[in-house]
Amino acid sequence: MFFGAILTSSFSAGWSIVKLILITVLVLVLAFYSTRLIAKYQNNTWSAKNNIQFIESYRVGGNKMVAIAKIGEKYFALGIGKEEIHVIAELEKDDLKLPDQMVDATVEKTPKMSFKEVLANMKGNAKDDNEK
Repeated sequence: MFFGAILTSSFSAGWSIVKLILITVLVLVLAFYSTRLIAKYQNNTWSAKNNIQFIESYRVGGNKMVAIAKIGEKYFALGIGKEEIHVIAELEKDDLKLPDQMVDATVEKTPKMSFKEVLANMKGNAKDDNEK
């Protein structure tokens, strides 16, 4: 009789752990997809109108920042404070490094190396460091 109680008790404890793990995984999956949903909503990807886009921003200090915004087909430098926004200047597209252009420039500058070559370089650098 005592052995049956121990077996039932250990089965119950094991099942509780499995349920706990499954619930944790479910909560993590729900959190992941809900944050993606919120990000899409905040980036206006749901709306058909994408007339305003922030290209880049730089915090100047405190509650102040300078931002580059694309409104329609024009680009503007904006001064953003705690309670106000001022247009600093209208910018030309040719003067800006847009995200698409920055990615292309990075790809062009990056040498094409295989993992084997990178590993060999790292091993060589480690040997040089050990010899010093």
